[in-house]
Amino acid sequence: MQKDRGATRRQDVGGIRAGQRDDILLHDSCERGSTNLKKIDKPINVLIIEDDPGDLRLIREMLSEANGHSFKIEHRERLSSGLERLAEGGIDTVLVDLGLPDSQGLETFMSVRDQAPEVPIIVLTGFDDTAVANMAVRDGAQDYLAKDQVDSNSLARSLRHSIDRKEAQARITHLNSVLRAIRDINQLIVVEKDRDRLIKRACDILLETRGYEAVWFGLMRDAGNFAAVVGSGFGDGVSGFCEEVMAGNHPPCLRKALARADRGGMITGISMACEECFFKSGCDGRDALIVRSEHDSRLFGLLAISLAPGVASDNDEKELLKEAASDIALALHGMETADAHRAAEAALRQSEENYRTIFDAANDAIFVHHIENGDIIDSNQKMCEMCGCTREGARHLSVSDFSAGKPPYTQKDAMQWIRKASKGPQLFEWMAKDVSGKLFWTEVNLKRVVIEGEDRLIAIMRDISGRKTAEEELARYREHLEELVNIRTTELTQANEQLQQEIVERKHIEDVIRESQSQYKNLYSMVRLMCDNLPDLIWAKDAGGRFIFTNKAICERLLNASDTDEPIGKTDTYFARRETEAHPDDPEWYTFGDACTNSDSVIIKSKKPGRFEESGNVQGKFAIFD
Repeated sequence: MQKDRGATRRQDVGGIRAGQRDDILLHDSCERGSTNLKKIDKPINVLIIEDDPGDLRLIREMLSEANGHSFKIEHRERLSSGLERLAEGGIDTVLVDLGLPDSQGLETFMSVRDQAPEVPIIVLTGFDDTAVANMAVRDGAQDYLAKDQVDSNSLARSLRHSIDRKEAQARITHLNSVLRAIRDINQLIVVEKDRDRLIKRACDILLETRGYEAVWFGLMRDAGNFAAVVGSGFGDGVSGFCEEVMAGNHPPCLRKALARADRGGMITGISMACEECFFKSGCDGRDALIVRSEHDSRLFGLLAISLAPGVASDNDEKELLKEAASDIALALHGMETADAHRAAEAALRQSEENYRTIFDAANDAIFVHHIENGDIIDSNQKMCEMCGCTREGARHLSVSDFSAGKPPYTQKDAMQWIRKASKGPQLFEWMAKDVSGKLFWTEVNLKRVVIEGEDRLIAIMRDISGRKTAEEELARYREHLEELVNIRTTELTQANEQLQQEIVERKHIEDVIRESQSQYKNLYSMVRLMCDNLPDLIWAKDAGGRFIFTNKAICERLLNASDTDEPIGKTDTYFARRETEAHPDDPEWYTFGDACTNSDSVIIKSKKPGRFEESGNVQGKFAIFD
């Protein structure tokens, strides 16, 4: 019967993970490991919930006689007091009778299980019917024992096995939670393409699925600095932690991880190096894991995990977390690769757009030819305008369709130029024609290029009809100019002879003028000398009333000028105002000027000489020089 019960238990436990292959394999591994019982280093705390004193005494005797095992026994008679003791903690396993004064049957087991689900339970039954006991095992009991069929060794072994199986189940549950977290992270990696959201959600998944105290990920900018730090847990504490790390204030554990001295190892408690850490209070009593997130020998970041107080991690969990960190690094690498690919594609599209824009904006027609047979592969918009066809239509035409068709402008001649261009650039003139048959002159530049990894020939064709017409006009003009030059040369010869004659005559005239000027100067000097020695006031004015000649007498007696040159270009009113301003106390000092009759206008109007009194009135006649 005990063998059958064991088989039933194994099937029930194995069935918990049905349909999840990883979990089944993990469960089998743990089952295999559980067959090697660990050496007992401390007594096993056993809580017995039993109301029958005889059964209690018998169980105590059996456990005291067990070989190789040490037990510490606590006893409660009622279910209620047993549940109270379980709530206090410190119990390794429970032996519970299904028939108690305050509870009967399967409900007794269910109450104990709900109170302490982490504690293995062995059901004691005095019933010959095993149906209720089997249901208890199905619902989570580690074993059931019939009171009349148990001995000391089987009881001790059952207690030890129940603890081992419970630990194995807890380990399976624990590792499965890590596996679920990794699975969820891998599913997240497939759908999430935003770096920051991926990191934050991965931290949240580890926190929610595994039940860690805190999780954060530091994304590296370079070998020693973080570009971003994202975390979950610790409430406001993690925000301060992230700010410190971003500012370059790295705790000793981070410095060790960055220096590769610790590859994902566990840092337990607070070491001597942590005494000065700004975050030591957040790690007090907790184990911490820092895992390098690496891919292809490149460090993408650090995954840091803080476990709940009193909770430790094992090597399997560390390896799974290393796998998760590696998956995150692979995802970040993929994002970088995708970003670089998108940037390259965008640059390529932009380059192609720029190429096409420049290609079509060129003022010359451009053909792309097959280098072997000269077939037209592509052409630009200017070609369409110049040759009168579409770009697609040009692909179905040959060079001969755009050539005059007479030597040296035939398909054969064109192929000779193409062969030459395969060895070096060629520049030549070509008589072309459009699709309507109109001929026009072009200048063609052939050059070998590589386009998309293929050897191609670029033909740049410029319409030089205007230049050719200009050259013809220039030639005709040159001939005409030569004729004109010949005629002009004859005329210039004649003109030169005439000019020589004119120069001789002009020199004679200049000699006469110089002689006249000398006579004039002598005459002027004589007049000036005569006028300056006369007591009369003598002057001459232009049509604007400005002095052009004065003798000494008028300068000294009337104008009060410093010499005979000072009045030149000035009017008499200029001197009148100057004298009036010089004698402000005597308004009668100077009455010449505005207060007098304008004798100049009188003489000009009458066109006759006259004599004027002091006030400007005409008196008699006298002679003047005109």
